Amino acid sequence: MLRFNLLPQAFQERLLFAQKIRRASTSIKIFFGLLATLSLFLIFTLVYLQKQDALFSEELALIKGTQQNTTIIKIQRDIEHFNNEVKRLFSAPPSSNWSSILIELSTITPQGMSFDSLSLEGKGRSEQVNLRGKARRREDIIQFEKALRQSVFFSKIVSPLSNYQRAENVTFQLSFTLKPLN
Repeated sequence: MLRFNLLPQAFQERLLFAQKIRRASTSIKIFFGLLATLSLFLIFTLVYLQKQDALFSEELALIKGTQQNTTIIKIQRDIEHFNNEVKRLFSAPPSSNWSSILIELSTITPQGMSFDSLSLEGKGRSEQVNLRGKARRREDIIQFEKALRQSVFFSKIVSPLSNYQRAENVTFQLSFTLKPLN
């Protein structure tokens, strides 16, 4: 098939130029339409993320507050427990002379020994002391137990066999009763 264009050359160029302008105009409109759509999408995404960030920040503050409250409650319980222990120690009967007892304990304790805890159970004449600690050697525990038995402050010394299983770096526990002071 043959095509003939009988229009003058100048008119043909103007038509071709008008078509190019229309195509460019359409392309520009499509480009700006896509750009506007993308901009709206990004703006909505930004707004959504800002709202999510605000919600997350509120939840995080709530969680931190809860953790702080839990920590505060635990600290308050520990303080209350400590205060009760102090009250119990200070309400010990006058027959217990704690400064003398502690001086005696420090005097008879061998050099390779240290105490981790010292607790008191009972009241009056049945006060029992529970002692936990570490000794460098088994002989230190034997020496300490012997000194406890010879002391005027302590009686009914109980030392489990587990105290004597290891020869060195021994973790021990002892319990004994306080003798009433006259």
